[in-house]
Amino acid sequence: MGEEAFYTFEDLELLAEVATRGTMEGQRVPKIMWNSAKHYRRHLLDQMRDEAEQVDQNYSNVLEEINETVAALAGAQVNQEIYKTEDDMEDDSTEAITIESDDEDDQRGQSAEATTPTAEFRSGLWQVGRYLSSTADRRVNTLWQCQICPKRLVGSHEADLLRHIGTHENILCCCPIAGCVKVCRTTSGIRSHLKVHHKLRAADLSAEQHCLLLETERKFYESARIHFDRYFPPGAMLQGQADHKTST
Repeated sequence: MGEEAFYTFEDLELLAEVATRGTMEGQRVPKIMWNSAKHYRRHLLDQMRDEAEQVDQNYSNVLEEINETVAALAGAQVNQEIYKTEDDMEDDSTEAITIESDDEDDQRGQSAEATTPTAEFRSGLWQVGRYLSSTADRRVNTLWQCQICPKRLVGSHEADLLRHIGTHENILCCCPIAGCVKVCRTTSGIRSHLKVHHKLRAADLSAEQHCLLLETERKFYESARIHFDRYFPPGAMLQGQADHKTST
């Protein structure tokens, strides 16, 4: 009595399924099953909310830095044009004859200098976009051989490889619906659960629920990516065999 019970991820998933099935069939469900599953899910949701707030804060800081950089580049460009105008006026007052080729070279130089801030700004935006979409999928056009099981994945997205890793590492995703203690072993599984049991698609979720769904998927992929080199090292990519069928 008074001693807290601890369960593994698999135990919690089983408890949630048994408790839900028993309630629907009118059976009496031990209170400890509901309390343990709800406590675990509530803890994960609080943790995901804190991480989501931190991500929003980091995103706001990045946007603020971009705005400051744009303002600084714009101010520097305006000052540069003012200085060039003053220099041109002095040159016109002292020299009446210019060489056409020299004028063309000066125009090319001014044009290159004027476009430099724009190029730097675009490069900065690209870097920020790359940071914000670091979990984006990339098409892999080769055959991957898992080093733990006989499974082979052909022409797979990076996300497909990470989901396969998640099945080995028992990485779980929690349902974002309040009151539901369902946990799945894949991101596709949690979306199927939403569609089948809650009759909801991702687009039908509220802003908070959608944020929790994306956050649990992000944590799933980040946790799986830690083990990527162990399951799919460079030697696991079989060149020139992308036309083979995936083994079962």
